[in-house]
Amino acid sequence: MRRRTLLMDIDDLIEMQGVELVVGAFRYLVRSSLQGGGNRAAAIKAMAYMAFTGNLPEREAKTLKEELFEFLSLDQYEKYKELQVAPDLSSYKSLLEPMLNFVVHVNPQWISDVINKLNIEGDRSSERYVYTAKELSKLLSDHQKSQGAQ
Repeated sequence: MRRRTLLMDIDDLIEMQGVELVVGAFRYLVRSSLQGGGNRAAAIKAMAYMAFTGNLPEREAKTLKEELFEFLSLDQYEKYKELQVAPDLSSYKSLLEPMLNFVVHVNPQWISDVINKLNIEGDRSSERYVYTAKELSKLLSDHQKSQGAQ
């Protein structure tokens, strides 16, 4: 898939192949040890697109949103480290950046909900998640400032 048409290509794939097959394929791509960082980052962003654009049935969208949240966990980072996809936390976060930037644009409420969850967990959140509430708040704030400047 070409980068500029990735999201349109996903809609076409869903129409031609069906929701379950396409969702399953992207879930496989992000779990596979065979994918490189760029492909994996694009697949994670594509999952966000499917989850947040309203083109999926609610059940599949909910499943993808839960999986996207799971990417924020240290457990998921450890799996990627074991697969030698992300040797350190910085490289893992770079895999998530395209997805987070997309989601903050199309559904900032989800990011806000994640921030609230991290705040509720307080100090324990640093033991469970790759981002802090402060980091995600900055991402959300930067997005809001850029929207205000336009």
